[in-house]
Amino acid sequence: LLAQISIPILIAGLLAFRFRKQFDPAEMMKKRHQVLTFLFLGLSGVLPILISRKQSDFYILSALPAFAVMFAIPVYTLISKPLKKLYLQKRPVALVRSLPILILMVGFVISPLLAQLNRRDRKELVMVRSFSEGIPGHTVIRIDPTLYTDWSLHAYFERISQISLDPRDSPMADYYLALDKGVTPDTSSGGWTRIRESNGYILFKK
Repeated sequence: LLAQISIPILIAGLLAFRFRKQFDPAEMMKKRHQVLTFLFLGLSGVLPILISRKQSDFYILSALPAFAVMFAIPVYTLISKPLKKLYLQKRPVALVRSLPILILMVGFVISPLLAQLNRRDRKELVMVRSFSEGIPGHTVIRIDPTLYTDWSLHAYFERISQISLDPRDSPMADYYLALDKGVTPDTSSGGWTRIRESNGYILFKK
């Protein structure tokens, strides 16, 4: 959370320092309930994640706008008077009004481009799609116990092909997934046959 809101904190701090002469304690006190409301709203989307075994910053994305508004309220209180003076001038007003539209347009253009540059878990995703071909949905694949805590692997199989992964030995398991370097004797023999290999993973079938 601190890493994600560090830039808003920096911007808010710089603006507060720049317009510190506009500080009005009485006006700030009027806004304290709004600030606390958005603070607790943001924390309600962050604190529950602490109990999760998987920690990733994208799980708190929905809470970040609440923190942004929390910082914006006191900052706007400081800069509202200078902004009113700015609006009395034609050129700066045109620039201020067109800037958000420009930023929005840039965002629409950049977002698809950045999505194409994403290389996160690409090899693992290629493997999941390759291994899922020909396996019906809702199948349970037995996995090597060392793969059990690879939560992304579980998520990708479930998301792409509705396939579940289970490290337990079950007579109902017709498939077995293991890392190439983690192949154990019970998969190299005992009725298991290699059927596919991809990016360091091996899929066996009974």
